[in-house]
Amino acid sequence: MTPTTCTAPGCAQPLDRRGRNVSGLCRRHARDLGNAPEALAKRAASMRAYTARTHLAWCPAEHHDGYFHLTRVKRLPAAEARAITEREIAAGAGRKVATGVPPQFQRSREISL
Repeated sequence: MTPTTCTAPGCAQPLDRRGRNVSGLCRRHARDLGNAPEALAKRAASMRAYTARTHLAWCPAEHHDGYFHLTRVKRLPAAEARAITEREIAAGAGRKVATGVPPQFQRSREISL
């Protein structure tokens, strides 16, 4: 059975039919629950995953941060940032073909030596 008053501590606001929800909180407390830091972080992660799946399907996952840096920090247009990122991807593929080792492992060897 759903509660008829808000179940938040210190709040006894009656819930009408429209105000009832699964959590048993009044509208104010339900809104606050949705804006909690954990909920915001979960929502942001979900949006990043959606963006990566749909808008950045052309870009490998290891290059997403570079693309976001170009578009959000450097404020480059998306077409220009995509062209730069595609050149970086092609250059990385060329290094792998030339040496037979992916670029991320080449850098780690150079640092450790």
